[in-house]
Amino acid sequence: MKALLNPWVLLAVTLLVIGSGAYGYRQGSIHKADSIAAQTARDEAMEKRVFDAAQKAAATAISKIKVERVAIHERTEKEIERIPAECVAPNSLHDITNEAITGIVAPRDSVVPVPGPDGGPVLP
Repeated sequence: MKALLNPWVLLAVTLLVIGSGAYGYRQGSIHKADSIAAQTARDEAMEKRVFDAAQKAAATAISKIKVERVAIHERTEKEIERIPAECVAPNSLHDITNEAITGIVAPRDSVVPVPGPDGGPVLP
């Protein structure tokens, strides 16, 4: 029992425990790095297979598209009806609608000053 209490024996046992822990950590790190590399290789192979399958499916779908050129000879009709007199819309809506129908710009009853040529307001 006294031999186990020798400081050199305790130092040797302590160093053996620390060394075995360090060795196990190193081996685990190597194994983890190998595991990550293998998983990355599997992921890249799967990605390539999926990409190739998607390209093949897209090429097949595109090859089935048939382009047809058709000339359409129909007259386009545009119908704009006037707003009824009993409509309760604001006057600005009436003005905008009438401008769209007639193509003539109506004067506005606006209190907002129109900007001048230099970007500043035009004073009355």
